[in-house]
Amino acid sequence: MTEKCTKYDSYMTVTEIGQRKVINDRLNHQKRFIKEYN
Repeated sequence: MTEKCTKYDSYMTVTEIGQRKVINDRLNHQKRFIKEYN
């Protein structure tokens, strides 16, 4: 039971980190695009 929980928690953490990285990449891309456009 505990092993499954920890595996699930670590999996969720990895997924959240991946999502945050994607969001940060998008924000950085938008900022760069705005700078170039202006």
